[in-house]
Amino acid sequence: MNSKILFVLLGMIAVGIASPLIRLANAPPIVTATYRMTLSALMVLPVFLAYGLKEIKKYTLKEIFFLAIPGLLLSVHFILWITSLSYTTILSSTVLVTTNPIFVPIFSYLFFKEKTKKGLILGICIAFLGSVAIALASRDKGVGSNFGNLLALLGAMAVSMYLILTRKIRAKFSLITYIFLYTAFHQ
Repeated sequence: MNSKILFVLLGMIAVGIASPLIRLANAPPIVTATYRMTLSALMVLPVFLAYGLKEIKKYTLKEIFFLAIPGLLLSVHFILWITSLSYTTILSSTVLVTTNPIFVPIFSYLFFKEKTKKGLILGICIAFLGSVAIALASRDKGVGSNFGNLLALLGAMAVSMYLILTRKIRAKFSLITYIFLYTAFHQ
């Protein structure tokens, strides 16, 4: 099997099981989010120590501090998403929090005047309709599910801004340094 396909499959499985595992956690959402980021940092730490530690010395404190802005957005994403799981279904939360492909092109245009291809706009519309259908399907769960759906959508918007802002930052740092800094220092 192609290694790229394997990593995509592993990523899909990880995203798919994250919500049920978070729902099972017996901790407040902010604690769960902190645990998630801390465990990620610990898993990346050995690779960072082997390959990224030497690289970090060539960056200024200002360059590293600049990572705090999108890192804050990533933290907000996790807090909103994990909190949403207390109010809505796992399905609704997972589908709505992963609608960032809808918001990235919209925010890219609004904030940076980046153009979007017509085919992508059609895809955004279809994804939006699917998200609305999911939100309406969990509507019968009461006001709490609407609140949870809103939190999941806001989480998607936060991670969309994170993705947009880190696009340029990511080019400056090696992948392992980038991942370690985000997981270790943005909790």
